Amino acid sequence: MRLFQTIMISCVYMTAREYVRNHHVWVIGLAVFLIITAGVFAAWEYRSAKIPADWQAYVNAVHGYEVSHPADMDVSYIALVETIPVEESDEAVMSFPGVGHPIIFWISAELPFTNEIPEANKTQADRVALPLREFAETIREDQVNDGDGAAFGKRVGDLVETTFAGRQAYSFTLTKSFLGVGEGYMLEPEGAVHRFIFVENDIGTKLMIHYPLGNAVAEKMAESFRFVPGATVSREALAPLQNDLKGVVPHFIAGKGFADVRLTPQEEKIKSDIVALFVSREPDNAEYYSRLRLRAIGTRYVLVSQPSAESSYDLIIDSATGHATSIPNGANYRPIYPPLEEARPADAAQMAVYIGSQDVYTYSLDRGSFSSVFRAKLYGSETYHSGRADAYLDPEETHTDNSITLTVFDSSRIVRNPEAPENAMQTMYKRIRQVTLSLP
Repeated sequence: MRLFQTIMISCVYMTAREYVRNHHVWVIGLAVFLIITAGVFAAWEYRSAKIPADWQAYVNAVHGYEVSHPADMDVSYIALVETIPVEESDEAVMSFPGVGHPIIFWISAELPFTNEIPEANKTQADRVALPLREFAETIREDQVNDGDGAAFGKRVGDLVETTFAGRQAYSFTLTKSFLGVGEGYMLEPEGAVHRFIFVENDIGTKLMIHYPLGNAVAEKMAESFRFVPGATVSREALAPLQNDLKGVVPHFIAGKGFADVRLTPQEEKIKSDIVALFVSREPDNAEYYSRLRLRAIGTRYVLVSQPSAESSYDLIIDSATGHATSIPNGANYRPIYPPLEEARPADAAQMAVYIGSQDVYTYSLDRGSFSSVFRAKLYGSETYHSGRADAYLDPEETHTDNSITLTVFDSSRIVRNPEAPENAMQTMYKRIRQVTLSLP
């Protein structure tokens, strides 16, 4: 390969020398072309030499990046139950199999949270909207101000501007432990210095990457990291939506169901922008996405309902990144939207409520995440589902502007349903109690 490069560069020199007198214009173009071609081959050879031949490539199809790793390394994500392919996950955790092996390489897409701590949701949503440098500095400051006893002796390096995978990035070094929003963890192996890197993908999603310095495998994996086309949307595809949301007054869309919703011309345009976003990523599903329904509009975030096979599920679309956030198992929630067919008090909460089998979430206007309702979580065989239907969730509830009352059932105890019509299910779960939950 090096001989081939040398020959090409020599040819450029000789060609220019021989023809420059009679071919002043095109010879320069030829020289530039050949030099660039040689550079491409050189870059390809350099990267290939850095990656062992027996390594495999992990490609994240959602966030548009690739990293190579040893073939016997496990790639997973932190969850009690993995419900999606790791290639579509918001994080990738890489380690060698077996008990006691530390994480070698960790990549996480920093997105708004959907969890049971509203304060953490807001903090994260505000942070991910920051410019990259400010976001990285905020994460670093958390480490500097970590008062946990386990962090005694933690060393935090300065934030430095760097280049990672050919892009502007920021990094700092850290020992002992990492403190995130609402949670933290110890860094392994003990005593190692970890490098934390912050960089943005093609649509501006912030990625946090960290690995132990001095680990030969981790260092080589970092060198192999590169951005690739993913299941993302381009900035050009986002521009119409961003433009049409300027100056809007955040509001929910009036109407009880899908059939009776009447959109204004402005709302129709915003809906078309969102459909175009999805279609730009999946052109073969244009007809499917055309059935999308608007539920709420904000200056940055838009709530939509996407019909699924047997029901629908709601998504929050971030107009800044194109990222779609859903509730876990979102198609298995019963939504209650604001009763906009009635006059509402000026101080009433403008929100949607989602009842799941064992939890309840809310969505407030122009927010980047769903919020879990305090004390709504159930465990074991307790459920909000009455058991009177198989294909959809069937809760018993009443609500006001500020609270919701739900019946709790025991799914392990099936009883006769005395109110069941003749052609319906004749059984249901046993009622246990009622709970009244305050809505934020």
